[in-house]
Amino acid sequence: MVLQPLMKKVLEELDFVNWYKALSASHQPVQRFADYDADEAREMIAEFGYPGTTYIPAALFYIVVDADDEDLDAGLNLSLKDGQLEMVLNLAIGGKHRFSGSFSLVCEKLGHKEAIEKPAFANYKELYALLKIVFAKFEQIKERMMGLSSKNTTMLSFVKE
Repeated sequence: MVLQPLMKKVLEELDFVNWYKALSASHQPVQRFADYDADEAREMIAEFGYPGTTYIPAALFYIVVDADDEDLDAGLNLSLKDGQLEMVLNLAIGGKHRFSGSFSLVCEKLGHKEAIEKPAFANYKELYALLKIVFAKFEQIKERMMGLSSKNTTMLSFVKE
């Protein structure tokens, strides 16, 4: 899947690769918290302003959907499996220009070649701190995308890999 020019521009301006590398490096506890309660984690996510989050037990992930703009759909899928926070960014512009990929894939699409370990957590307090950082970045991405998508509709051309 290809990052559209507008998406790529926003993520580069927000220094996404370095942000994710720093997040991962600063969240690697020796022991990971794998025995979390799914409902408690969902309540935590709701506290950050995403009360409609859905948990899919069979796949062990949360679907966080947030659509503030008619031209932009943005969401996150979160997995807490084995005490690691895996995040998948979902973006769609104008209903047809879509991108969905893990944060590691986003970094790869931005030119970063080395693998980045998923951030991890040892308890609920660390999970909360991680989610706070991730949702703040997610809000920055959405705000930039909404601001630029209305100004730069020509940047939305479909690109094939």
